[in-house]
Amino acid sequence: MGEQTRAEPAAFLQAVAAYARHNVLPWHTPGHKQGRGAAEELQAALGPALQCDLSDVLYDPPSQHSWDSLLREAQERAAALFGASWTRFLINGTSGGVHAMLLATLTEDDVLIVPRQAHMCVAGGLVLSGAKPSYIPFRVDPVSQLPLPEGAEEYAVALQLTPKAKAVVVTYSNYYGLCCDLRAVANMARERGVLVLVDEAHGAHYAFHPSFPRPALACGAHMTVQSTHKTLSALTQASMLHGAADADIEAVDRALDVLQSTSPSSLLLSSLDSARAQMAAQGEALWTKAIEVAEMLRQRLRSMPGVRCLGADELGSVAYSWDPTRLIVGCEGISGLHLAAALRMRYGIQVEMADTRYCVVLVGLGDNVIHGQRLAAAIDQLRRTLSSSGNGESLSYPDIPPMALTPRRAAQSSSTRVSWNDAVGRISGQTLCPYPPGVPVLVPGELVTEEVVEFLRKATESGFYIRGYMGDGKVTVIA
Repeated sequence: MGEQTRAEPAAFLQAVAAYARHNVLPWHTPGHKQGRGAAEELQAALGPALQCDLSDVLYDPPSQHSWDSLLREAQERAAALFGASWTRFLINGTSGGVHAMLLATLTEDDVLIVPRQAHMCVAGGLVLSGAKPSYIPFRVDPVSQLPLPEGAEEYAVALQLTPKAKAVVVTYSNYYGLCCDLRAVANMARERGVLVLVDEAHGAHYAFHPSFPRPALACGAHMTVQSTHKTLSALTQASMLHGAADADIEAVDRALDVLQSTSPSSLLLSSLDSARAQMAAQGEALWTKAIEVAEMLRQRLRSMPGVRCLGADELGSVAYSWDPTRLIVGCEGISGLHLAAALRMRYGIQVEMADTRYCVVLVGLGDNVIHGQRLAAAIDQLRRTLSSSGNGESLSYPDIPPMALTPRRAAQSSSTRVSWNDAVGRISGQTLCPYPPGVPVLVPGELVTEEVVEFLRKATESGFYIRGYMGDGKVTVIA
């Protein structure tokens, strides 16, 4: 974490709030005119927030700073805090940041080493850049049935087999909070002149407590994208892209000019500035409390008969490091999907995600001991009263299908929709993946195999949401 002081306020947020407070008469966009022209239902739901939804007319008279200068200052302060050479605020989430990284660094002649379990947004980045993927196969721990982070050994093999690779993508952490030895991966890649591009969507908080995995930039990444909205206090869709000194900021800015809106949300940008200021002033103290809540909850759940809440003894054997604020919870004889549904329907408790074995619970800045006790009490009741649904076997991902076309070529080709059975042997025109965690089983340009079709059937029968699937038993293929 870079040097920051409490004296550095959220100036962008303050300027937005001041504009709303000064009751400026808005003869400008947005059309709802700071809420006065909004539908009553929207006014009732969002209230004063509408007054802060501004276009780039923002101007701060005391400092004579404009929208651009305030934003530039906010990004510079974020870079200092997160240990980056430069930072860019994103209004299209980490997916948009991954797209920008790939578009800025890759061309049609380039090869990208990418884990198969990388988020589906990487497939979109391949379409945008035209690059060819070289996949690291997806692995599952046979004991815990957790998806394993790709280790340094897997990247070493991939780099050896793909000597012309331009870049590697690293997911840090995966949805279960499990991390690889990123420093080892970065060292190997840098020795070969290969760019290290990190999807750190679930790790925006790593810089703020020694109990967390080390941040990606501190491990040697060239660039990393963080979902500031996922684990810090920014609004949903607000993320940050951080770069090291040897990352090409000019190429990134050109990519962002193409990909991001020319009418960025003042609410999203303000929330990023606020999240930065909050972490600068209170980061370690806030995360110390969150870790205490997580550990209390973990120990309480582990004391219950028939309940698993994975800890250091299990996670330390499957990952180089792991996030202590991410709880992986399972009940004997009850699927994670069944447990998650019962928590929501009976107790008004919503977990982050669930699979056939586990629920994933995120402990964050707004959680406290009372919240933890409420969740523990609900699980204690459900383990006694829920009828057995079987933990079920974790879905076994199919082998990576053969690639007939690059993702870009496939995405730009004419397509049609056919039944799953009729799709076998044809070229996919879309991405399909269970979500969360968003690990593709089919990417544009790959051949549809019987194994993929069988996986899709089992996934839908098990209650998984398949991103890209319309529920009609069909898949998009190249015509």
